[in-house]
Amino acid sequence: AYGISRRGRPRNILVYDLGGGTFDVTILAIDNDSLNVIAIGGDPHLGGKDWDDRIMNFIEDELREKFGYELEPDPALEAELRLKAEAAKRQLTGRPTVPITFKAKRSLSTGTGSMDTYIPVRVELNREKFEEISADLLSRTELLLENVFTQGNLGWDDISETLCVGGSSRMPMVREMLTRLSGRRPLLHDPDECIAKGAALQAALLVKDETVEEVNVGHVLAHSLGVATVKNGKTIIDHIIPALTPLPCSQTRGGYTTTMDGQEKVQVRIYEGESGDPDAYPTGPIGIFNLDTRPPRPAGRPNIAVEFRCDENGRIIAVARDGDTGRESRVMISLAGERGDNEVEEEALLLSQAIIS
Repeated sequence: AYGISRRGRPRNILVYDLGGGTFDVTILAIDNDSLNVIAIGGDPHLGGKDWDDRIMNFIEDELREKFGYELEPDPALEAELRLKAEAAKRQLTGRPTVPITFKAKRSLSTGTGSMDTYIPVRVELNREKFEEISADLLSRTELLLENVFTQGNLGWDDISETLCVGGSSRMPMVREMLTRLSGRRPLLHDPDECIAKGAALQAALLVKDETVEEVNVGHVLAHSLGVATVKNGKTIIDHIIPALTPLPCSQTRGGYTTTMDGQEKVQVRIYEGESGDPDAYPTGPIGIFNLDTRPPRPAGRPNIAVEFRCDENGRIIAVARDGDTGRESRVMISLAGERGDNEVEEEALLLSQAIIS
């Protein structure tokens, strides 16, 4: 959305996107009629929630150190504290100190059992302490920025503008870090609405809406795609399509085979990411399917190839093929969270019944 409205002289823009649950960083090349991704990276397991967790830990530490009190397991209180932690994070954007108040449950023994009582608690968190307890999280985003610059063979001198998006990018520590690194203040551009605006513009471009000026948007594969295989007795990830490959794309790699005599099937596990170590993926593979390798043959005899086909909408078709028998198996994975036909029809019905005032 930002790039389409500000086309003109060729330049590079860095987008620092710190959302509630994920962190993404992208370097875009913009000129008169196109937007192209030069480099992309991030961490799908790092976001504003991690900063909220640090505030919750701070509250527990304060209770323990100043009041000698341990919070008892209480799902309702935990949910309340999470909301208060997020609110404190937001308030510290414009205030040096915020109070956090709540009622903590304490069970007291009685002659016939126990009784729950609730004790009013107030702790204060200042911005300096908040930045101290979350400094390592910010450092992780800085390291990921460095990785993206390395990937694109670029430096800060090659960046014309730095754009902050995502609600958590409002934190002063983020803008201070980016100012220190780049030598200029970053722009905070509609952090809560930019994704929706960009999606609306993309939809308008797809349907060729005459009110939106035509622009070529170059899509790339955000992360490498590969499969788990065994090499020298160790399971590794063999990357078949590297990150930043322009979309749509397809690639086939052969040379895979069985590891046991008489093996009647092989399991194909698909990974998205840059590490060659399967243990580096907290959520595991993004897709798993089996290939029938009958008739049984000695280990190492079958000649198996794996093909990936990726389109611009985040859909991946993975195909495993036995070159000797011609048997193949496939699976489709949607990285964009694509909905099935029934889900689309149900949502369309709900929208048709909605009343907008």
